[in-house]
Amino acid sequence: MATKKKPTILKAKPPPPVPPPEAFIGNDSGPGHLAALLGVPTFTLFGPQLPELFAPQHPQAAWIEGAPCPHKPCFDSCRFATPHCIRDLSPDAVWRAIQTWLARPAPARRGA
Repeated sequence: MATKKKPTILKAKPPPPVPPPEAFIGNDSGPGHLAALLGVPTFTLFGPQLPELFAPQHPQAAWIEGAPCPHKPCFDSCRFATPHCIRDLSPDAVWRAIQTWLARPAPARRGA
């Protein structure tokens, strides 16, 4: 009869906690909403969705809205081969909006 091997138990220290980010910049997606929920200031790029319905609820949230489209909001697919609402945002316009947002004074950090 074969004997069972004892499981190997590793005794390692857990990694140190990751410090919270100072800001989150991204498209309208789950990570941005989680960041806002955790108190992280967020900047969101909206394309097919409407900021008035889906903007993160955070006092330091800002966004840029995608180009107008008569079919907004789109939920799972775009009626066009290319989603013009997000593709037509110019990098310069996005960068200017982000710079304006970053220049705003940061709120007092919790525990500070």
